[in-house]
Amino acid sequence: MVILDSQVVRPGMIRLGFWGAHMYPNNGIYWMHEGKITFKGKCRICNNSYIITGDKGDIVFGEDFMASPVKIISYIGISFGKQNRVGWDVVIMDTGFHPLYDIEKKKFKRAYGRIKIGDNNWFGSQCSIMHSVVTPEHCIFGMRSVVTRGGNYESYCVHGGSPIRVLTRGVKRIIGQDMITEYTDD
Repeated sequence: MVILDSQVVRPGMIRLGFWGAHMYPNNGIYWMHEGKITFKGKCRICNNSYIITGDKGDIVFGEDFMASPVKIISYIGISFGKQNRVGWDVVIMDTGFHPLYDIEKKKFKRAYGRIKIGDNNWFGSQCSIMHSVVTPEHCIFGMRSVVTRGGNYESYCVHGGSPIRVLTRGVKRIIGQDMITEYTDD
């Protein structure tokens, strides 16, 4: 099921699989959909992306979602707030698919959980967002960050490194003013 949950509906509002990341082939988008996908407004996902939902999967794209080639896999639930940006080759999965067996407790550990991304988050290239993650608004995650549950993610901060930690505080991305327009040798 695909739901368009927006007060304003206009042509071109949802763009999936368009050529936008110039280093990737213009091969559209892979869409394997058995669950529910909701669009809350404008959504743009570039070519060479994968959107996969299992029968109980539930993806909610908030208003003004934009992603370069991305892999989003939902078997339980992933929700994005408003104005999220996702860089090249990011993987977002609400399941690890393979639970580990706890020998001491004699049971399997849970290997899935809902992901809730706050408003105005930005994930740099090659980030991995794993199950059970919750982020507040205005978070930035640097290139190749592994974002896992239990992280102490703070608003208006850049997170990165291994293990992930706050790298810079008191910053945010301002959409529309976030591109370098001139390079100089200082």
